[in-house]
This record gives sequence, structure tokens and C-alpha cells, in this order.
Amino acid sequence: MFSLEDETFQVFGICSLLLLAKMTFMSLLTSRQRIKTGKFANKEDSYFGDKSAPANLKESLKANDEVERVRRAHMNDMENIYPFILIGFFYCLTGPNSNTAKFHFITFLMARVLHTIVYILAVKQPARVFVRLRPTEAVQAVKKSKNCVVIEDECEFEASGILDNASQDETFKVVGRPLVEATLRGISSTLLAYGGIGSGKTYSLYGGKVNHERGIIPRALEMIVQKMGSAQIQVSAYEVRSTDHIVDLLTPGPIDLVTCTVGGQLRDISSFPLKDGQSVRDIMKLIETNRTINSHQMTSITILQHDEAAGETIKSQLLFVDLASAGRNSVVSRQLSLLEHVVVTLGCKRGTRVPYRECRLTHTLQASLSSETNTALLCTLQPDKKLLSEALATIRFASRASKMPISREVRDRAPDPFLKVSELNKEIETLKRELSVQSLLTRGKSTMGIEPLNANQIAEAQRQVE
Repeated sequence: MFSLEDETFQVFGICSLLLLAKMTFMSLLTSRQRIKTGKFANKEDSYFGDKSAPANLKESLKANDEVERVRRAHMNDMENIYPFILIGFFYCLTGPNSNTAKFHFITFLMARVLHTIVYILAVKQPARVFVRLRPTEAVQAVKKSKNCVVIEDECEFEASGILDNASQDETFKVVGRPLVEATLRGISSTLLAYGGIGSGKTYSLYGGKVNHERGIIPRALEMIVQKMGSAQIQVSAYEVRSTDHIVDLLTPGPIDLVTCTVGGQLRDISSFPLKDGQSVRDIMKLIETNRTINSHQMTSITILQHDEAAGETIKSQLLFVDLASAGRNSVVSRQLSLLEHVVVTLGCKRGTRVPYRECRLTHTLQASLSSETNTALLCTLQPDKKLLSEALATIRFASRASKMPISREVRDRAPDPFLKVSELNKEIETLKRELSVQSLLTRGKSTMGIEPLNANQIAEAQRQVE
């Protein structure tokens, strides 16, 4: 029999009150964030604390990441807490087992609180690591066990996904497609490909000679072409050679050296607009023609999307990095060691200095390895027992890279060229109207608004000059 004295109902009531209090707190927190950032949903709200119109009304009505994050958490609470209260009430009427019911109620309460903390604080997720095993008929030292790579039945590494005997299409769906989709949503992404000589790293990214062997990069370009809409797409490609020079790969004529500036930004780098399938083939042909061995190749895809609702342009970048295999090249080995040092430092606690400027490779990857980028790593392995040392080195790098923190909710809002053009056109129209009014007012008068001199005044002026 249902009773208010029932312990199950009392626990349900306490959990419901705490959840409602939490939801009310989220509402107040949303208001606080709007006031703090000066970003409001409605025009009349922008007058808060000031009876006069704000200096820039359009700016105050734009979306803000800090406000949107709190608002989405509040909306998520409403979508879950109200159904919980309704369903929980009828659940109590059924006379459930007291311990089971209390477990469900308390678990839901803790889950909602934990979700809000993680979401509001934007707790960074570990970088995703995928391992692709190259098929071989030799004696295998590397084996797959569920989502773990086992080397010599001793060393184990748990990956986000293991591609064993996978096709190029399957590899793209698992590794490449999520990165493309994130970039199209405005979240910059990076894919690092790491592996030994002949492990299939370059094949995974660029592919083979026949159509079904296309790699991740051409498939990503094709997918972007299909879904680009009105977005502006620019593609750049370059490589960091063992001489520590940065070389442009899309230069149709002589190869040009590229300068790396503060923050790893590249200057004098050429870019090709991505418009259709033919431009994809042209870009891939230039890359294949100009790239060299023992070099780290980067293919950068920059997407500019106009958000009409917010009146701004969202800029995102998708970067594919084909890291050279060390082999016996001491310079490449040093570059990879410095990159590994950067990766280890990124996995340490905040405040630790990251040595990006130790070499050109790490310097150019500075922005792409930041915590504001959605990072993934594709490690390619040859299970051959004779190549055990290369497999161990690759797994060591993968283990360290998996600790790099990333955030998948950061968007880079670039200066909006569309909005700027619109504002300039409006200003031109306003100036034209002012000129036409001025012309009407000064008709028959000088442009300074002064009556023209008569004959006597002109004669008097000449006499004074003489």
C-alpha cells in the first residue's frame, strides 16, 4: 500500500527536490553567464543594467560558447529530470523493492550532477588511437584481442579501435569520417599517422592506384565536396624534410620554401580551392608528384562556413599528418623523438611548458596539437616477428599520445567577410543618400553653403589684392 511514510517514496522525494534545485541553479547560472559575457537572446534583454541602447546591439545578440554550454546543460536537465519525476512517481505506486528503487533514484541523481560538472567544466577527453594491422603470412608477433593489441603475449595496449585485415573503405569509416563530420560542425581536427617502414601508413592516408584503394585523404576531400554547401574550402599541402625545411607541395612550378612564423602559422603557403571531384584529383596528383621520402607530409583543409543566425563565419581546419618512418635516418629519428617529447608534455598537468619550437615539425604542429583540437592517431603495424622493435616503438608512441587531452566543443570564429561586405554596402547606401540630400540643399550655392560673390565684391577683392 502506497504511503507518504514509505521509505522508498521519501528517497524519491528527496532526490526529486535536489534535482529541481539543481535545475533552478542551472537557470540562474545561465542568466549569470549572459550578464557576465554581455550576450543575450533577445533585444530587450541587452538593455539590462543600462537604459540606453548598447553600443553594438548585433554583437550582444551573437551566440557565445560559454553561454551556450551552460544553456545546453540546463536544457538537458529539463529533458531528463521532468520525465524522471513523472516515471518515478508511478514507479513508487507499484510498490517496488525498496533497495532497488533507492539505488535507481540515487544513481540517477549522481549521474545528473556528474554530467553537469563534466559538461560545464569541459573536461577534456583522451585522444583517440586506432591501430591498423597489415596482413602478413610471416610469423606474427602482434595479435588482436578484442580492443587490445598483444605483442609477444606480454605487452598489451588498449586502442579505441583495431583494424585487422580492414579495407580502405572500412578504415575511412572508422577513422576518417568522424573527423570530417566534426570539422564540418566547426571543430578543428587532426589525424596523425605513425608507423614503421612498409607498415601501410602512407597507403592508409593516400591509397593505391586503383579507385577502391583510395586512402583517407582523397575520401575525406570527396566527402567534403558532397557536403560543403555554400562553405568555402581551401586545401594546402606541405612537408617538413629531414633538412628541417618546409616545402610547399601544391606549387605547380619550382618548389618553394615556406616560412614558419609565431604559433606555427605558415607564411607564403599556396592553397587550392576545393570545388568538385576534378579539383580533388588535381590536388592529389600535385601531392603525389611533389612529395618525397623521409619527409613528414601535411595536408590541411580549411573550411569557412557562414552562420547567418549568429551573423558570423566559423573557421575549422582538418589536418592529416603522414609522419615519416625513422628507419636509419638519424635526423628523422630526432624529429620523431622531439614530437614524442611534445606529446608526453601535453599529457602532463597544465602549466608545463610544451617544447614546440625544438624543431620545425613540432613547431608547425603547434596549433594542431593544442587542447582545442579533436585529435586522433592512426598507428600502423606489421605483425611480422622480424619487425618487433618497430612495433614496440609504435605502441610506445601510441600509449603516450593517448594521454593527450582534447576538447571537442571549441569553434574558431573568424572575422565574417560576408557580414563585413553587407555592412559596407549599407554604409555606401547611407553615404549616397546623404550626398543626394547635400546636393539638394546646396543647389545654386557653393559646396561650403556660402552665397557666391557678386560683381562688386569681386572687384573689391581684386582692388585689395593689388
